[in-house]
Amino acid sequence: MPSMNKAIHKTAELFRDTGFLCTDVYIDPTKWSTRRKNIFLSALRDGLTTCGYETGQIIRIMVESYGASMQTLHRWNKHLQVKNIKEEMLEELLAYTCAWIRMSGEQDDWQYQHFLKQVEDGTVEFVPVPVLKSIKEEGAFVLKYLKSSESSEQEIRENLAKKIEDGEVIAIRINGGETYR
Repeated sequence: MPSMNKAIHKTAELFRDTGFLCTDVYIDPTKWSTRRKNIFLSALRDGLTTCGYETGQIIRIMVESYGASMQTLHRWNKHLQVKNIKEEMLEELLAYTCAWIRMSGEQDDWQYQHFLKQVEDGTVEFVPVPVLKSIKEEGAFVLKYLKSSESSEQEIRENLAKKIEDGEVIAIRINGGETYR
């Protein structure tokens, strides 16, 4: 596979603080491996990425550039944004997570202490995902609590999936001042 033109990186780096407005990226899914295509299609259909960090970022950027959202879940960063959790399931998830932290003996870990303090204060923004046997089990657990995508968001993700399946070039715009974490 040909490497990306390094001039793109250099140009963005030179103008990172002033004048760099955006870049348009055109992605040709016909050049992807079957594995990569399946990872993207699964994430687009579920609304959840459980792949590697860089691939998860690419999927999230692609989906967000079309106006939808995506929850990412990685082995080293397993937190759900409260805004993505079903309102009627939030209390149950918080209770389950607090109980899991206490039963697993993880309450001495600073990040879990911080979470438990936020629960007490009512200021929770992120909920840690309990450690289960596999990332697939954790993904299934998370899907139980995630809000259903609005039909428009689901439609956007389905359209992107269809474009990938049909081998259409996908255009995304990345604004210069945006940071992706």
